[in-house]
Amino acid sequence: MLTTHNDRPRNLKWYHAGPLLYGDWGTSRFYVLGMAFFFALGSSFWYIMAVGVLCLVVGWAYTVVCRAFPDGGGVYSAARQVSPILGVVGALLLFADYAVTAALSAFEGIHYFGIYTDPWVQIGAIVAIIALGVVNFVGARRAGTLALYIALATLALTAVMAVFAIPHLADGWANIKPMEGPWSYRWTTFTSVVLALSGVEAVANMTGIMVPPVSKTSKKSIIPVMIEIVIFNMLLGIAMLALPALMNASSQARVNDFQTPAYRHELKAEEFKAANPGWEKIPALKAQAEAIGPSPNEERMQTVVMKVMAEQFVHPVFGAVAGIVFGLLLISAVNTVLGGMISVQYVMAHDKELPQFFTKLNAFGVPWLGLIPAVAVPVILLAMFNNLKLLADLYAIGVVGAIAINLSC
Repeated sequence: MLTTHNDRPRNLKWYHAGPLLYGDWGTSRFYVLGMAFFFALGSSFWYIMAVGVLCLVVGWAYTVVCRAFPDGGGVYSAARQVSPILGVVGALLLFADYAVTAALSAFEGIHYFGIYTDPWVQIGAIVAIIALGVVNFVGARRAGTLALYIALATLALTAVMAVFAIPHLADGWANIKPMEGPWSYRWTTFTSVVLALSGVEAVANMTGIMVPPVSKTSKKSIIPVMIEIVIFNMLLGIAMLALPALMNASSQARVNDFQTPAYRHELKAEEFKAANPGWEKIPALKAQAEAIGPSPNEERMQTVVMKVMAEQFVHPVFGAVAGIVFGLLLISAVNTVLGGMISVQYVMAHDKELPQFFTKLNAFGVPWLGLIPAVAVPVILLAMFNNLKLLADLYAIGVVGAIAINLSC
């Protein structure tokens, strides 16, 4: 039997919830497109399209999830109806997903601001998470208002980019290639791009503070965000393939074969190690082996692809402005996930899976003690990792596991 937890004020309207969802789900574009390019290059479009179809299916499924579980908790609430133990497992996966989302989004947001040097990227990301912890202390509605302004600015800039990308669509379309390589490589590439799903679970955690009727509010929050993500991901995914010729004419040939950046660097590393037996025991050779990596252009394509498209398709000044706004959107995703982590702890505490003090509300109706682990865990992750791929690998486990359990239940 479902338990309801209505202590928190229901003041989150669809135009607050939608931007909060977009601040998490929509931000996946800012690193997923670049990772698709890095791992698949000419065949990246097919991976982006496949995940777009998956987004449509999962997005529709979450309109059902939100209607069925109007009191928040996300995967925890759904899985608990099947088994209390499965509910706790789902909650742990969800919390892990949210923690890595906060770390990854803040990390990438600092990159979009134009900062790439360690340890300033990590320091900037940590400061951003702590600052947004303070914002969330005063309530999700205020965080949603902030997310609304950033989301509107992002939509406007993305629309301008899309218009300027239209002349490049023919070149991009001509560079689309069939999927190649062994199935293991295709699967690895797909798991890198499937992160485009990340963020959709956030809406199921907002239902506990949405204005009733929750089914209507959640649907109006999900559908516009879902449509925008799918359409613009596919459009920009095609235009992205015109970039190698714009950035470096000699790199255009790379679009025409299986020598994707990731695959090339793997081969280079293997060739270097084969040519230098015992490399791991010689510090200088070990440093050389570890230094084999993307060129500056490839590095920017992987980490700040949307900023690169803004620079190349529109103007460098527009790219600089877009980089700041896109960075703010990525950091605003922390707003959403902090609220999600608070919600999970609040519902679990009501069910006595966590100590009761996690249900204590402050003057703004926020279970403020839940903010402490919600802020602390992403900060610890950032202190431990300074690599986008490592964070993304951690991310995939939590997000796919949480979504799979929720929809299965």
